[in-house]
Amino acid sequence: MTRIAPVLILAVVVPGCGDRSATPPPAPAFQVSWEVRHPNGGYTKGGGESGTARLGDTALAAKDRRVFLNRKDGGPLGNGDAVVVDKDGRLFVNGQERATR
Repeated sequence: MTRIAPVLILAVVVPGCGDRSATPPPAPAFQVSWEVRHPNGGYTKGGGESGTARLGDTALAAKDRRVFLNRKDGGPLGNGDAVVVDKDGRLFVNGQERATR
């Protein structure tokens, strides 16, 4: 009788395979969008981390994660916020009217 010796096969899992300890990807850049509307129907749009828009006598600025309308502070901005100055000069962030100081 022929005897068959059992063969042991080992599966080896190596921890860290693929180097998962690498630095995570950077967070997406801070971005807001803005639109300034003029009473005559004109408008200007833009977006980014910071910037300015001027239309007629209206000046809008996004700087240091805050919004400014005609140099008056309109409060903080969050990533992805949508800023609108309507044709009457009122400031809105994400559809909510904001007062300036």
